[in-house]
Amino acid sequence: MLLSREWLNLDPLPEHSDLVVVPPSKGGGYRDLIRLGVGAAVGFLLLIGWMTIRQLTEGGQEPSGQEMIILVGLQLVLIFGLPTLLARNGRATLVGLLRPLPPRQWRGYSWPWLILILLGIGLGLSFVLSELSSSIIQALSLEGIFSLEDIVAQQVEEMLLGADAGTIVLALFSLCIAPGVCEELFFRGVVDRALQQEMPQRPWLSLWLSSAIFSLLHFSAVGFLSRMALGGLLAYTYRKTNRIYMPMLLHALNNLIALLWVFVPFD
Repeated sequence: MLLSREWLNLDPLPEHSDLVVVPPSKGGGYRDLIRLGVGAAVGFLLLIGWMTIRQLTEGGQEPSGQEMIILVGLQLVLIFGLPTLLARNGRATLVGLLRPLPPRQWRGYSWPWLILILLGIGLGLSFVLSELSSSIIQALSLEGIFSLEDIVAQQVEEMLLGADAGTIVLALFSLCIAPGVCEELFFRGVVDRALQQEMPQRPWLSLWLSSAIFSLLHFSAVGFLSRMALGGLLAYTYRKTNRIYMPMLLHALNNLIALLWVFVPFD
């Protein structure tokens, strides 16, 4: 049964208990988080430096649509991808990428179907919680609240409408594949694992805390609850399967659907 007690706890399923994990050590998880933060800060400074040099060499000219999309992908690699190499949990997670695909059957369910089920749950939660957040913000007259992610999303949407095939291919990489890989390594592979090591008796608390951090770093007031729910679903998937490419796949598919939504006519 899909919603049995085995599925509702956070222990890996028996057939997925072979993950290469970092042996717990006092404060080891927090040290990983510090290394991750330092790496992300350095990545951010490198990104700012690259943008400054570009502005100076290009005479202040605004980047093209393709350059903007490349910049999004570069940001993900520098701030979320590469810093995971500094953390012990990050390196162990990368080793986990060499693990074979999980057994085709999970308690009688084909794993491709489970991916679709989890994706459907994630999309449903995202829609409901986004609508709830919008209603709360409107009720509190906070429509003008700052939302960096919404600003970037609007710019990307304007660039993609009428874009050529090359730009769309770049968008698939920078907006779907790069977030799926880099953000999952960062948030699930390091942040969630580190908090789990420091709070072994409170697995659900560490899961939702890592999901809240994931949502906060997207800088979207309207999307906070939905992003946190998505983060929780991705962390749950990783903990149950011990395969980081499972939440990577879910994350990339979620972003792909959001990207395709740009091209759906509403008029």
